Amino acid sequence: MESAGEAPEERKSSARMPNTSVKVSIGQSTIATSEFVQRCSDMVNRSYGYNRITPNEIRQRLAMGDDEESANRVLHVAFDETGKLVGCCSSTLCTPWTGRNCGHWGLLVVDIDAQGTGVASELVRSAESRLAAAGLKQVQIEYEYTCGDAHSQRLHNWYEGVLGFSGGSTPTTRSGCTEWRAVGNLCR
Repeated sequence: MESAGEAPEERKSSARMPNTSVKVSIGQSTIATSEFVQRCSDMVNRSYGYNRITPNEIRQRLAMGDDEESANRVLHVAFDETGKLVGCCSSTLCTPWTGRNCGHWGLLVVDIDAQGTGVASELVRSAESRLAAAGLKQVQIEYEYTCGDAHSQRLHNWYEGVLGFSGGSTPTTRSGCTEWRAVGNLCR
């Protein structure tokens, strides 16, 4: 589920232009120090507003990147120019809920202090490049949408506006009503 610390609303042009001050790589166990794992877990949980992931789960996801080329799921990590962790995103080649030739990215989180700087765009670019390089034609994401909630509207505008994802249905217009949106797009 996508949540509070995710992608800021960005103009279409900034979603396509690389942010050269942000470096994204596939995380591996070599960076899984106790300090890094705790920082990543805290960043995710702070962004989601609840305990979404444990340090052990972060460590496991980083270890998946050790076998990057054959790994089904990996964790992309973003660092600013000082080397500080500023975001993460997972990408998965095959899930039980997506169709054939359809990959998935999720757990997209940008540190609250780094939102609006293009980190989310770089993480999405990295995840979708990995999926496209594996020969996948489509990508699916999911997120929770609550009508009338400013954060939900911000995510909707970015995912289904700026990034061009679509789900075939119009979001609910009943204030306070929450729905799960599963939306797709072509791999870029």
